[in-house]
Amino acid sequence: MATKGGNQATASGETGYRREVLEAMLSPAIENETEVAYVRTTYLEERHLIMRQWADYLDAVKVGRG
Repeated sequence: MATKGGNQATASGETGYRREVLEAMLSPAIENETEVAYVRTTYLEERHLIMRQWADYLDAVKVGRG
């Protein structure tokens, strides 16, 4: 069975992206109140890079290069 945590761990391991950045992208809200207190960033620059790379990949697949 696939789980959110398993998907994030797989994505992080296969892509090299930091787990906390992927978690910020894939989780609509932080569920752990202690963790909420320590989150001070939205990782916007890293998230932008990841989404740009994903868009480039999809463009390559669309034209048959992926």
